[in-house]
Amino acid sequence: MVKWEYTSIAFDASMGFFKSSGEIDLDAATAKLNELGAQGWELTSAFDTNVQGGRTGRVVLLLKRPTPAP
Repeated sequence: MVKWEYTSIAFDASMGFFKSSGEIDLDAATAKLNELGAQGWELTSAFDTNVQGGRTGRVVLLLKRPTPAP
């Protein structure tokens, strides 16, 4: 049976992979996901958290990878 380890990355929607215009910087996001993928991490879920007024406050990425064999 495969056992998993998990990690999460959270970043402010006003920073991180977002440009000052509010658009997502897809190149930066793709580069980070490729870096994590090279380490064996697989993106399993992504969601945002809202602040007052319904704006996105933070974006959270959840990732998993198999644990090393004993």
